[in-house]
Amino acid sequence: LKARLNELNRLLKVSQAVASHLSAGEAIQPVLEAALLHGANSARIVLSSEVAGDTSEGKLIAYGNGQATNRYSLLDGQIYGLMEGEDILSLPNCQRSHRLRADAPADLPGAMLAVAIHHNAQYFGALWIAFETPTLFTQEDVRFLGTLAGQAALAAANSAWYTSAEMGRRRLEAVLT
Repeated sequence: LKARLNELNRLLKVSQAVASHLSAGEAIQPVLEAALLHGANSARIVLSSEVAGDTSEGKLIAYGNGQATNRYSLLDGQIYGLMEGEDILSLPNCQRSHRLRADAPADLPGAMLAVAIHHNAQYFGALWIAFETPTLFTQEDVRFLGTLAGQAALAAANSAWYTSAEMGRRRLEAVLT
């Protein structure tokens, strides 16, 4: 019961942060903090640059938290690509999987769980957590990360809409002056 209350408290803090920030970077940090659950040593979100108003093809924006987040940042592009066609990617032992590639085995986490970030059928990116050692994921872990991905999707959509509106305002201002 106490664990469930703690989880609900984390989700409340995340939804408050998403509701109070228009910038994806500020709204996403509480999502990453909440995602560092059950011993994860990295939580990362990789988003299309369209969220920030950049329409360049293939550019990504990444945010991370946790002690190993920099070490695993090289996997962001691969995970972004893998998650375009999947909702959930669970790799309880990354060393035995052929889904991720790294220059050295040490660059792969022991286990990884990723959830796609969608809003209104638009793919924005992925939220993923990594563990140092192989880990079996429960349905509750997947559900919790999915809920956090929903909050990240709202943050990404809000940021994209705000950026689009701001660019429109600037264009209108330039025309009027």
